[in-house]
Amino acid sequence: MKASGAHSVTSIHLARQAAKELGKPVMVHIGVSPPTVEEVLPLLREGDILTHSFRGMPNYVLQSNGKIIPELKEARQRGVIIDIGHGIGAFSFKVARTLLKQDFFPDTISSDIHTLGLQGLTYDLPTTMSKFLNLGTDIEGIIRATTCTPAKVIEKEKEIGSLKEGKRKYPLHSP
Repeated sequence: MKASGAHSVTSIHLARQAAKELGKPVMVHIGVSPPTVEEVLPLLREGDILTHSFRGMPNYVLQSNGKIIPELKEARQRGVIIDIGHGIGAFSFKVARTLLKQDFFPDTISSDIHTLGLQGLTYDLPTTMSKFLNLGTDIEGIIRATTCTPAKVIEKEKEIGSLKEGKRKYPLHSP
């Protein structure tokens, strides 16, 4: 769900209600406020996903002093999944460096690939992964955040998320 605009907090509440009825998590995209990320994070529960979490200003997860906003730490403690969702404007090396220096690694790394991203910035998931490698992150953590953790988040870890025998070797949406 894209959480922006005048009715965005209301939209999150409605999404929460639908998710509860379906037994599914809510995935919230941080965009230009309103609402602020500080308003969105307290609404998320265990298993919900915050994407575009390493975006730059405005409406991002760092305080003016460079420290992580308390709401993000609290959300992680509640079990909210922190996703990259790189996209074409939702990843900042400066924010990533600052978060990683504070031992805050994303739970999942995704590309948020779409036609505009294919023309530059994102390209594909390996490019997004390589950015974390370039930031000094260990390869095991990067692979975990792009394979087994996302599979677990979407409750498909028995089918996908590794190269073990018996696991699918193709995308879920293959023809």
